[in-house]
Amino acid sequence: MFEYLAKNLWVLVTIMLPGMFTYGIWRLLLILNPSSIIQTAYLTQIDELNVLTWCIIIAIALLQQSVGLVIEFVLFFITRKKKMPLSNYHLLFHKRFKLANKNKITDYANSVISNLFLSINIFVGLLFLLIYFLFFENLEFQHWIICVLIFFTITVLLNVFFRIQTSLKVIKK
Repeated sequence: MFEYLAKNLWVLVTIMLPGMFTYGIWRLLLILNPSSIIQTAYLTQIDELNVLTWCIIIAIALLQQSVGLVIEFVLFFITRKKKMPLSNYHLLFHKRFKLANKNKITDYANSVISNLFLSINIFVGLLFLLIYFLFFENLEFQHWIICVLIFFTITVLLNVFFRIQTSLKVIKK
């Protein structure tokens, strides 16, 4: 029972946490720099309706997960042929499911790999925010919001590369 709950908890954390992060950052930035296209009163009304707020968070989370799965598919496609320099990546993105079915991946390795996909989903959320503020709010590249989002996007991208390396190490064991 606990094992079933723990697996579902990781799913919730890797999907819902990035959605909550993206929505929270979006709302915080709109409080600090009010929107030119959305009236603050409308956002306040949405925030007061818990069900609607959670629907938005879940929608954001599922969009992030969808883009994250596309990223995983691209990495899977790149590493599908087992060539020597990419053999570890092939193991991580292609053989991982076969290893999991044979119980050859430990819970620790599973959590490290889940953290990788959590990082990818947060990266996608930051990209969504960059696109929103650049194209919908029409902020200039020099605007402080864009600079902060670019800084954190680069930071999370470095985190993704680090988590890929740690995932490769634990899956090889």
